[in-house]
Amino acid sequence: MTTTRRNDKKMETSSASNPGSGLDGDFDWLTGIKSSPAKEAPRQNISDIVRPKTAASPVTSTPQPLKAPPSAGSKPKESKIPDWLDELVKDSSQQKKELSAAEDDSKKFPDWLKGNSSDPQQDQPQERPEEHQAKNVKISSGEQVNEVDSNIMSKLASVQMELVAAMSKRTENLQIYMQELMHEAERVVSSNSASPNSKISPIHVKNHDSPKENGDVNNELVSNHLSEELAHKDNLIHDLEIKVGRLELQNEHLEMKIQNLIKTHEMEIESIKKTHGYEISAWETRLQRLTKTFEETTSEYEEKIEKLKEKEGLIIAEHKDRIAKLEEERIADLTKLGEFHRLAMDQAASFTVVAPNSISQTIRLPLRGQHRPKDEVELSERESALLEKERQIEVLKATLEAERKELEEALEMDKIRREEHARESRRQTTEIRLREEVRQTETKREREQLDALALQIKIMRDEALKEQGEIAKEKLELAAERARLEATYSIQGRTEGSIPPLDIMQARAEVEAALETARQAKEAAEMERRRQAEMRQAVEQITWEQKEMDLRLENRERHVNDMLKSAERLRNEGLSAIEEAKAMKLEMENQQREVREQLNQIETKERVLAKTFVDPKAVIMRLKAEKELESFMTARK
Repeated sequence: MTTTRRNDKKMETSSASNPGSGLDGDFDWLTGIKSSPAKEAPRQNISDIVRPKTAASPVTSTPQPLKAPPSAGSKPKESKIPDWLDELVKDSSQQKKELSAAEDDSKKFPDWLKGNSSDPQQDQPQERPEEHQAKNVKISSGEQVNEVDSNIMSKLASVQMELVAAMSKRTENLQIYMQELMHEAERVVSSNSASPNSKISPIHVKNHDSPKENGDVNNELVSNHLSEELAHKDNLIHDLEIKVGRLELQNEHLEMKIQNLIKTHEMEIESIKKTHGYEISAWETRLQRLTKTFEETTSEYEEKIEKLKEKEGLIIAEHKDRIAKLEEERIADLTKLGEFHRLAMDQAASFTVVAPNSISQTIRLPLRGQHRPKDEVELSERESALLEKERQIEVLKATLEAERKELEEALEMDKIRREEHARESRRQTTEIRLREEVRQTETKREREQLDALALQIKIMRDEALKEQGEIAKEKLELAAERARLEATYSIQGRTEGSIPPLDIMQARAEVEAALETARQAKEAAEMERRRQAEMRQAVEQITWEQKEMDLRLENRERHVNDMLKSAERLRNEGLSAIEEAKAMKLEMENQQREVREQLNQIETKERVLAKTFVDPKAVIMRLKAEKELESFMTARK
């Protein structure tokens, strides 16, 4: 009766502490561990498999319920197990443990431990290239914080899983096996009591006739053997479950890490594409602008070169014409001058008379009236020739004056253009300087905002890490407390079996409240971690935008520097053009000076020719006198 009552207590305890309900269910839900397949496995009577069925003693497959305790007036039945059941109990318990362990192993183990195609070790080589590619990516500060959080959470999960696997599975398996054992023993006893005339082998009869003490010793040995086998199987199952859980956590952690690295890599690729797109567009725009400027400058200078060539050809032709005219005039003047000199010499020779007394003495007749014109016609001719020369000189002076005015106007226009260009360059420089100051101010303000935001994120991250550490410590304490309570409860349930239900309910309520608090703390920590991850993403986005803005500003600065260089180049070209204009002006002044000198020489020659002019009538008379003198001398001889 005491044994029956103790078995009833164990049944109530096992049914009250079912791992699938109450505390264990909440804890399994909190830790994320699936329920054991042993909860779902139907109960089977091992005697149906081991014990042979006979006609005299039929055995049903349904377990017999426990009998109620006898009333006060009735005589209690002895609930001992006969001696002849020792071998059957040992064989049945051994086969039952092997079958249940096989079923539990087949149900608890994941598919990849059974040899299926979803083995993570087979999938692992497929992930190695991605991991190898992700290792080449630069780890940012946000990824380091995420890695620390994931390490903490994985450690917590592994500790929780170990504790749960150590307590819940052990208690669960022990309770299930003890229930099955008690059901089997009760069923065997009830079947033997129901059929006393059944045929029993001599060994069984001999064991049945053994004394009561031997039966108790055999029962104790059977129970010890079963408990040892159960403990061994539980240890194996516990180790395998821990390994499976660790591998699953490692697999999830690696998958999460790979996904994060892939996302980071994709974000960096997109940002690099965007940055290079901006650079390419900026360089294309700059190339188009430079090409257009080069074409305009080339066409402008080609036009200038054509105009200068045309002007140079005109000036050369004009100078050649002037030189030819001046040469013709010089030759004509020299011819006239030689003729006049010859006539003067002839006239002087004709007026020389040899004296009769002295041969060496000569008589020189004075020339009179040689510079006077003969009549009005000759005077008018001479005046018209002089007027024609003066007119040519005036035309030449007017032409030279017009050229001088054109050169002065060109110099004035160049000066005006140079001043306008310098004014435009100063305006652009001032505008660029103001834009640069505004850009520096905006950049400084944005950097201050980013520094403040980074400091705030750092403070929040430190606080979150501190809170996560405290939560992890509390979880560990709660898990240790729960393990201690479960161990105490298991020990007391096996030894005494008389724990008050009120204490059990109170302890369970306390543990459930602690687990609920831990779950809420875990949810709060998870929400905080997500918020921090979002803030890190926002900060990274702001950082990329800042980099893009810096790149655009750098491109603008390059453009401004190019504009300044082009302005400096144009200014140098303007200065060189001014120098060329000054040189051309000096050259034209020298040419004008030479022309004036030539005109002065011509005027001087004209005056000399006018002074040394010989009258033709006097020359004729002189020639006649010479002829008469010569005829006189010949006649005299």
